Amino acid sequence: MIELIELVVKKKPRGIYNVGSHNGMSKADFDFAFAKILKLPTETMTRIETGQAIFLKAYRPRNMCMNNLKFENTFGVRLPRLVDLIKQIAQEYDEIT
Repeated sequence: MIELIELVVKKKPRGIYNVGSHNGMSKADFDFAFAKILKLPTETMTRIETGQAIFLKAYRPRNMCMNNLKFENTFGVRLPRLVDLIKQIAQEYDEIT
């Protein structure tokens, strides 16, 4: 992220840009993917639909993925896939534990 911020500071573009990863996933899919990569048990984890979550007080859209194309085209970069970032973070987590 620091490298991307440096690009923005140097180029000083006008406008609003989304910066994120490709191939988004639901929060549940993220949780299961992260647990799987860390080789954690998932037997006690349960998937539910947003409508079943009575503890949520605010409406949440079903898909909150961002379009990163404007950022990629302006800065000439390719942002990573979410699954690759999960693997990288899990590897860093393993190194410090």
